[in-house]
Amino acid sequence: MLSCVLFAQQETLGALLGQMHGVEAIRPIHVEKPYQTAFEIKFRQPLDHSNPTSLGFTQRLYLSHVDYNKPMVLVTEGYARDRNATYELSKYLRANQLIVEHRYFGKSVPDSLQWEYLKIKQAADDHMAIIKQFKKLYKGKWISTGISKGGQTSLYLKYFYPDAVDATVPYVAPINLALEDPRIYEFLRSVGDEECRTKIFNFQRRLLEKRAEILPLAKWYSKGKGFTFNRIGLEAAFEYAVLEYSFSFWQWGLDCTDIPSENASTDELLENLINTVGFSLYMDEGIAYYEPHFYQAINELGYYGFETKGFEDLLKVVKEPTNTIFAPEGTVEKFDPTLAQNIHKWLTKKGERIAYIYGELDTWSATALYPKAKLDALQIMMSNRAHGDARIKNMTLEEKARLKSKLEAWLSLKLPDFN
Repeated sequence: MLSCVLFAQQETLGALLGQMHGVEAIRPIHVEKPYQTAFEIKFRQPLDHSNPTSLGFTQRLYLSHVDYNKPMVLVTEGYARDRNATYELSKYLRANQLIVEHRYFGKSVPDSLQWEYLKIKQAADDHMAIIKQFKKLYKGKWISTGISKGGQTSLYLKYFYPDAVDATVPYVAPINLALEDPRIYEFLRSVGDEECRTKIFNFQRRLLEKRAEILPLAKWYSKGKGFTFNRIGLEAAFEYAVLEYSFSFWQWGLDCTDIPSENASTDELLENLINTVGFSLYMDEGIAYYEPHFYQAINELGYYGFETKGFEDLLKVVKEPTNTIFAPEGTVEKFDPTLAQNIHKWLTKKGERIAYIYGELDTWSATALYPKAKLDALQIMMSNRAHGDARIKNMTLEEKARLKSKLEAWLSLKLPDFN
């Protein structure tokens, strides 16, 4: 009997989605409790929202439905999203959920890669077009959220459309103000204790000093994994990975006691480098996957650079490291900080109904947002947490209570405890 009811609900929702403007295709997919039905959706978007008759593309969405009268959690992804999943905030709120893959990533790629339309404002327009249509079905409270670049994306939506949703909860979302934001260097020079920072620096030097022994092992490791490095070469990938080490170490909140000692074998050195940074970002497939991201970074988002002080004598290939080399070839433009600065200023001074979640060890917290005290906003900097574990489930009881209290006020709802 229950299966018949669920099937009928799926059929009804499917019919409503099929009539929605912009929906080109829907496909029922596996559903997780407490959801009753879920769909993968292809949603038609114009490439240029200022010209609705321009070339278009289909954007991939995932809808998980529990009740039309429940809140809707809008998950703004920053990259590709190749499967449905239930996000933590949706579980806590017992809400419907709509995941939106970012334009130019995954299956949401236009046939013609006109990079000039991969802009912050165009992505915000994508989300607003989706919100307008789905609010016809889901008339309750709306909450936007996202993690890392997805969190950035939720903040850009907030900036361009302040009233699009009732609350915004970005996780570990930086707002960078330069192509190579100097606040990140400052963070890496002060995070943790001096003993650990020195150990990281010495380990990076040891990796470069032993390159003759490490590179053959790295070559065989990469061959076994099917990695190719036609774009920048394996040796450059190795040097970039070494320079990246301190950033990744603190981003993921790793333990200094796990850094190999001076007497460690070459295998141990390479294994730790792979486990901390890896080569996936620098192999051809990884560069191709992240090309849209780097295009955005060098044009509007800003990013970070690489600290070479203390390594100059050991760098053989990457003399002037820069993330701009990973952008689509022929697209590098001069970074204009104006929009990033305007967004940062607005969020800091005017952005309300936003709950920022950060981890104090996370390198990306170097460019965290600190809303003015007078704003109806919240920032939670979680002690001893990093990029991957700065989550509600790991908050203290006091932090959970503060977040719950704000969301209840913003949503005018009584929420269950965040246990």
